[in-house]
Amino acid sequence: MLNKDMTIFLVDDDPFHLEILKQLLENEGLHKITCFSSGVECLENIHKTPDLVFLDHQMDVYSGYQTLKKIKRYDPNILVVMISAQEDIETAVETLKHGAFDYIQK
Repeated sequence: MLNKDMTIFLVDDDPFHLEILKQLLENEGLHKITCFSSGVECLENIHKTPDLVFLDHQMDVYSGYQTLKKIKRYDPNILVVMISAQEDIETAVETLKHGAFDYIQK
């Protein structure tokens, strides 16, 4: 599913996790990656229409869940993968119901 020309947004308020995910994707040959430390920053740049957004669930101001809903209202075709340290199945189900493509546990 991932191709080298995809534009990818990474959104996480933890700089360590953000850098690890960026390195993993770059190791796969993906280089059109933009990192954001908040949902607000991501939404301010959503007009750049990324192909894929990796979105942390727990963040300040806008949670990943709130950011997901706003992304999907802007463009339902943007793929969003929610990433969370939570093991709560209800959280995963709710994000998938609201348009997340997948849910990955950190």
